Amino acid sequence: MLMALSLVRRASTTCTTGVRSSPADATPHTCSMQGSGTRRAHPAGSPRDCDARGGSGDGPPQSADGNVMDRSAPPLPRRLAAAAESSPVLETAARALSPIADALTSGPIWHSLLRGHPLGHAAHPLLTDLPIGLWVGSSVLDLTRPGDGRASQRLLGLGILAAVPTALTGLADWQRGGDRVRSVGALHALLNTGALALYTGSWVLRRRGRRGLGVGASLVAGALAGTSGYLGGHMTLVLGSPHELDGPAPSPAPGLA
Repeated sequence: MLMALSLVRRASTTCTTGVRSSPADATPHTCSMQGSGTRRAHPAGSPRDCDARGGSGDGPPQSADGNVMDRSAPPLPRRLAAAAESSPVLETAARALSPIADALTSGPIWHSLLRGHPLGHAAHPLLTDLPIGLWVGSSVLDLTRPGDGRASQRLLGLGILAAVPTALTGLADWQRGGDRVRSVGALHALLNTGALALYTGSWVLRRRGRRGLGVGASLVAGALAGTSGYLGGHMTLVLGSPHELDGPAPSPAPGLA
């Protein structure tokens, strides 16, 4: 009786063909992933036993399209960005920033322009390339042509000017986001403000002849801007912001939730 029960339990993890034949059998077969409904195909001539997870025991489980199912934890930057979504401190900062964004988009003309209605989609992602590109170009010249600071200083100044419309359109996009977007966006805005302040300080230092300190301030500002850019990507790719025009927000892309 015990032997019969053991055989029944073993059969529950065997392949769905239900027949155990020799490895030389040329019939392809599949194994079911327990509790998931996913099936894994095995080529002809392979062993037909499935392990307790529904795999064949020869590697990690796979989805129906043959891709390996990654069950590892998200990387640290992703976990930190997710933690910012529900930070009480950032929620407080978002509430303080909300009246400014509401006032900025209260007029119909500004509302339309800042949210990119004439373009058909948000203007902020397009405008971010301007200050980022100018600031990166300035830093590249600082590091590769240290004897000629005029060109890098001009790029730095142009980036500061380009940051103004970029920030305004970003604030307009942030204003229509949900609670999680607003919390992450508040940190995004704080980092961008810090980067802009450092870039402005760098420009002033260069004008006063203290180029070395100015270059150092620019490099620190670049690190802040890069961190802020990661959060911008998190809001776009994970949280689905900004949604187009004023319709309902879309669901996050598959695999990014």
